Amino acid sequence: MLIKQEDMAKPQERLDTYRLYKQSRPVRYLSEDPAPVTEYVLQWIFQTLGLRSEQVGSVPAAGVLDLYYGNRKGVTAGIKIPIRETDVLWDALIKGKVSAADCSGRLDFDIIGAIARFITDKVNAGLPLQAYDPHGRLLFAHSFQAKAGLATIPVVNLYISFLRELIAARLGLVGVPLWPSGKTCAIGLSHDVDVPEVYAVLQLPSYCRGKGLSWHLSVAKRKAKAYLDWIRKVDPEQYWCFDQIMEEEAKRGFKSTFFFSAVSRACKWASGFDVDYDITQPQYRQLFKRIKANGFEIGLHASYNACRSADILAAEKRRLEDVAETQVLGVRHHFWHLGTDPEQTLAFHEQVGLAYDSSLAWRDSIGFRRSLALPFYPWWSSARRALSALQFPMFCMDAHVLLFDTPSREDPLARLKECTRIIRQTGGLGVIDWHNRTSFPKGGKYQTWGYAYLELLDYLASDPEIWVTDLGSAYKWLESWLQKSHYGQDHQHSGC
Repeated sequence: MLIKQEDMAKPQERLDTYRLYKQSRPVRYLSEDPAPVTEYVLQWIFQTLGLRSEQVGSVPAAGVLDLYYGNRKGVTAGIKIPIRETDVLWDALIKGKVSAADCSGRLDFDIIGAIARFITDKVNAGLPLQAYDPHGRLLFAHSFQAKAGLATIPVVNLYISFLRELIAARLGLVGVPLWPSGKTCAIGLSHDVDVPEVYAVLQLPSYCRGKGLSWHLSVAKRKAKAYLDWIRKVDPEQYWCFDQIMEEEAKRGFKSTFFFSAVSRACKWASGFDVDYDITQPQYRQLFKRIKANGFEIGLHASYNACRSADILAAEKRRLEDVAETQVLGVRHHFWHLGTDPEQTLAFHEQVGLAYDSSLAWRDSIGFRRSLALPFYPWWSSARRALSALQFPMFCMDAHVLLFDTPSREDPLARLKECTRIIRQTGGLGVIDWHNRTSFPKGGKYQTWGYAYLELLDYLASDPEIWVTDLGSAYKWLESWLQKSHYGQDHQHSGC
């Protein structure tokens, strides 16, 4: 029997938060940078800080301008930030040698431009082909973050925290909280459902029209291994841990998101990298009912080739919604494969009506892919605007802890906890991906991984200020008031 979960994102609290936001005094600012991406970043900063904003059209009378972003002399403002195209790392701040209390209000570092260069991934633009793996994912060792020693440091969070303190000290403005009352940060729990059945491959056809030789050889090899496992009497239920996962998470008052693939590798557009299982089988339909009844979320694990077109992505979303009989809000791409044009793939999410994505991460290292642990709307450079599908940054998966990294003997979760602590300190959000077959110690080769996940749950449960939830609940909390003034839609312009 599962424990009934407490809904931290209560409708009334969401409404009260939005009302408090609407009643607050706006930050009156002037930006001399005409680039649309600059306005996007400024709006994201204010929204993240829970502050309303009002852009003025020209230099106003003395004493009425809160923030000035530009290089003109003689402008009077509570906070002045220069425009410098080369500023990225504020070393003194990152090392804790600068505080808002020490600043006069006139900065010597372009903190706005620096945030823009991280959030749009400009810091990693122009890298050679060898910087990417065969699936088009940037290898951590070739990244700006690796060369700067920033694996587990969400630099943007540090910049945002500094701005929060500076605005409070210089302007006397304190924004509404980003998270529900009593919570200082959020950790999203998620499970990619790649291998729920030991013998699912045996259900695939031996011949599939339209598939090449490599596909058929791969399936034949996988079937041979499955038959050997059957001869060795490998437990067919070894990876079917869904009910145990939900029970363990619910014991601690948590919820999570299960990302299911809507199509198997036998689908006409699927690849050999896709999954074996078929969600139309009776056991999945029954499972979907239990997941929904227990208050957990079902998300889409988009196929390897879903990045090729919005039509493919839309078809997979519809299929999962039809079979699971639920609305699908979010997506994570299989293999985190976003194709050769990740921005276009992220734009597909908006086109097909997905509310959020959580596919941006380091495949081969724990840490922060764009040096931030905060929800954000990705920038679409070709359209010169923000997308409407929220991005939840993922900073850790099970293999980061137990395969790619060399875990500490004393505490295998040490680096994960280090990331969680800084997310907490900066009031951020980070997503953890622990696959379904590794999230409970049910025997076999992932037994240790399962125990590590239970230890992780205990660690998170030990801190009552961390909101541990599924990604859909986090989205609904933010959407209730944050999107109502999304990047200028509630934005006022003064003719001063």
